[in-house]
Amino acid sequence: EYISISLSVAVFSVLLIAELPISLENHLFAISIFILLFSLKDSKEPILRVAIRILSPFGIISYSIYIWHYPLIEIAPRIINQFDALNESMLLRGISFAILCGIICTISYLIIEKPMMTTFRKWILKKYTA
Repeated sequence: EYISISLSVAVFSVLLIAELPISLENHLFAISIFILLFSLKDSKEPILRVAIRILSPFGIISYSIYIWHYPLIEIAPRIINQFDALNESMLLRGISFAILCGIICTISYLIIEKPMMTTFRKWILKKYTA
């Protein structure tokens, strides 16, 4: 557990100091976060267990977030700009975007991704266990 935390801190430190291309920085950042979270998933610390339980639904819809985030970045301002209260605050705009993204990605996961994976899993099991 402490080794992965140390590794993540080391990667973060290198990212802060080194002048790497932004795409490489993003990949290294994501990898270090993944290593950190993966190593903490079986932690006995109550606060870490709560954090993992809060973050795990985002892992389930992560592919939908990946697929939908860019179209939503293009479409969301048209939706959000219709509400005067949201035009006043960047914080409310960000929260509104996160909620909109979460709703659309969850629906996409439930309607498209989950049924297709279930069908694919049944097909694989039928093909290779029969």
